[in-house]
Amino acid sequence: MINDKKFWAWVGVAMFVALIVGILSCALTSHVSLDGAVVQGGDASYYHNGANLLADGHGFIMSFVYFINGESMQAADHPPLYMVYLAAFSLFGLRSIGPHQVATILLAVATIPFIACAARRMAGRITGVLAAFIAAGHPGIWSWGKILMSESMAILCVAILIATALRVRSRVVEGISTKWDVVTLGLAISFAALSRAELLLCGTIIGFVCFMGRPVWPTFKKVVAVGIVSLVPMAPWIGYNLSRFKQPVFLSDGAGVTLAGTNCDRTYNGPHVGYWWIECTARRGKQAQLANPDGDRSDTMKFIGDIARDYIKEHLADQPRVMGFRLARAFGFYKFDFQLDADKISDRRGKTVSRAAWYTYYGLLPLAALGALISRRKNRVLPIVMTPLITAVITVAITFGSTRYRAISEVTFVLFGAAGINYILQKVRRTRRPGPEAINSKVIFNGATN
Repeated sequence: MINDKKFWAWVGVAMFVALIVGILSCALTSHVSLDGAVVQGGDASYYHNGANLLADGHGFIMSFVYFINGESMQAADHPPLYMVYLAAFSLFGLRSIGPHQVATILLAVATIPFIACAARRMAGRITGVLAAFIAAGHPGIWSWGKILMSESMAILCVAILIATALRVRSRVVEGISTKWDVVTLGLAISFAALSRAELLLCGTIIGFVCFMGRPVWPTFKKVVAVGIVSLVPMAPWIGYNLSRFKQPVFLSDGAGVTLAGTNCDRTYNGPHVGYWWIECTARRGKQAQLANPDGDRSDTMKFIGDIARDYIKEHLADQPRVMGFRLARAFGFYKFDFQLDADKISDRRGKTVSRAAWYTYYGLLPLAALGALISRRKNRVLPIVMTPLITAVITVAITFGSTRYRAISEVTFVLFGAAGINYILQKVRRTRRPGPEAINSKVIFNGATN
């Protein structure tokens, strides 16, 4: 048996392992090809340079436009949490790529104890320790630090959300839920949504699940209260966006770019079916500028998003087929080599790290299936832990087959995988442990020989 003291000691070791592995991944492999003065495009550029500009007082703007022509084009391509986090480091002079990479790796390290706590609540301390070490060794958890992507922040927020939700659910079942459970769950949902927009859906589902099975009116009041609490941290960002764009923008307006690049002939047929094609986005972006040369970025996003939605309506019969390819790509069942190349070219994740992440994911799949099967008997554990995976499936199905869009589901696979491993270990111990009859016969035999 592992007591609390040993549990946290092992979790601390796992955190140290995650820190060392994350830093080594940055030191021993090529860095993200960004430059502090002359900026390339891409999300890593958006976050890294955008954080420095935010720290300098420029607000949330398109960094590459600013460096090219000095224009402060307002932007909300992504929710703000990760950029604000990096900007805090920039304020203290830690502005280059290396410090921002280390800062992002620290997010992965901070994820470990929350995964461990969630797993412990699911199936005991041993499962918690197993989950901590699986997360520490899984490149799908820590590899985003090197390439400066918000997935590290999103994965941390998902781990916090699940750990909080499992605690709240257990207290609801025991009949000892208080207003502080409502507050903590609401805050966890809010910060998750501020890390990635699709996590608002994830948090909403979890919020309902936590209070299910209770009387209708008290359940309704608590769900509404959770929603109100979750809106409080989001309100300043939403209000800020509504004040600076011509079109309504709430958490983010990056969906226009994504839909424009994933709904065109090139991504519905041929070798790129189910993926993304930048030329589709670029072509529609030029159309938007010609149609409204004085429009801001929200106008452009709405224009190209409308074109994409019209394309979807014109190709409704193709949606099931294309969605199937998107899911098969993101979850590793179609064109594995293509996904490795896409991880390297699009997201700048090295092939060695990417391959290790994929193989770890494949290894976790059967173990996670076993863990989910075991957890179905637990009161609402299964739907809570499954929700990030469900959210990832929905996100991929309506966008494209990106490994990044599957990232939030890694928490689900780690938790269920740890539960599956613990179940196997228990079975092995039971088969090796002699039964009462064997013990008695051994005592009799020993007595007779003595």
